[in-house]
Amino acid sequence: MLLQSRFILAFKQFCNEAMMKQATIFKNALKKYLLFSGIVVHIAVFFILGFLLTEKISDHWRFKALMQFIQGPTDNTPIYQIPFDTYGKPNYSLIPKSQWLKIHQQSAEDYISFPRQRHSGSAWDNKRHRLILFGSDTHGGNWDNSIYTFDLGYMAWQQEYTPSSFESYTVDKSGIPISKSKHGSMPWAMHTFDAINYLPHKDQLVVASYPNHLKPGKFGNWVASLWPKITKHPTWIYSFNSKSWRAARGKPENFFPYSSAYNTKTGNIVGFRPNGIFEFNSYKSKWAKIGKKSINAYHTQAIYDSKNNAFLIFGEHKLSNDIHVFKPGSSESIKKSTTGKKPPKTQHAPFAYHEKKSEAVALVDTKSSDTGSETWTYNLEKNRWMHVETAKFPFKVGMNYHMQYSPYYNVLVLFANAPKEMASVWVLRL
Repeated sequence: MLLQSRFILAFKQFCNEAMMKQATIFKNALKKYLLFSGIVVHIAVFFILGFLLTEKISDHWRFKALMQFIQGPTDNTPIYQIPFDTYGKPNYSLIPKSQWLKIHQQSAEDYISFPRQRHSGSAWDNKRHRLILFGSDTHGGNWDNSIYTFDLGYMAWQQEYTPSSFESYTVDKSGIPISKSKHGSMPWAMHTFDAINYLPHKDQLVVASYPNHLKPGKFGNWVASLWPKITKHPTWIYSFNSKSWRAARGKPENFFPYSSAYNTKTGNIVGFRPNGIFEFNSYKSKWAKIGKKSINAYHTQAIYDSKNNAFLIFGEHKLSNDIHVFKPGSSESIKKSTTGKKPPKTQHAPFAYHEKKSEAVALVDTKSSDTGSETWTYNLEKNRWMHVETAKFPFKVGMNYHMQYSPYYNVLVLFANAPKEMASVWVLRL
């Protein structure tokens, strides 16, 4: 009996030890499983968030503010306070020369705040001394077809009208894509690149582009049911006087994603494509072909050199630092080879004409190993580039069609933003 009891006791002890050993093995296996699955889950969450954080979300001011709080700002440049004259107006003649100065930066508290659209274009309103923006990145993430203006006198943004809703997109009886709002019919949101110009004698904005990236199958099928109904993509004209859009009659020409510039002597617009050079008669609102070919490249920008009566074209998608010149009356634009120092090869870089200096100005991103952008001037008569070394810009501007020259204030005006940060306005006095 005693022997039996000892046997039972020993067997129970053996079973307990075996169970404890199995429990330990199970616990260790469970820890390893949880650790592995936790890593897998975190990786999956990371990729899912990366997928879900589309450009639309990352453009939101809350996301930008969060990323700025976590990472710190790329652009730490303080706002420069422009001195005022005795009449209480900003005096840009007193600001330092050859330095980019930030004079305004959007914030979430602003009455008007919007993400900069890289594919949008700009023009300069000589009557009111303000920068004009129109265009959208589209691709399903932005449908903004409003016009924004920045007044250098008041140093504030204004909006011409509220953007129309995507639900209002339709095609009218003439086969023209329009959106409807209380302001009347207006164009769809679209990339505009360097295809918008202001006509001071008409007080109008002319848009010679079309919503090519909304074509079904390119980046999405948002307008798949409407696209087959389109028979014409017109040149759009906005009147600042009547606050309304209209489609120009006649055969349209578009310069998506090419370039165009306003001729200050004739009052007309000249557009450049590989298959031709076209002029828009501002009095008849009609296009005519005036040249057989231009630079075989896109992501270009064009300006009109009023001193030399010539159009200068800069940048290309294959990257270049060459200038192409078109003289009115000639049949094509000609590549102008330059000697000496040149800016880095580039595309879609800010490019403007400085009337007082009679020179072109380009803001070009530096090499990938460096930060910021460089300011260069080009003189057509001397066929020479000059690097403005003191005018180093604090971050890479990337795709940017938003630099213009103000004759009244004698400054270059730039709208730009560092990645994921609120957009700002800069001025440069040369």
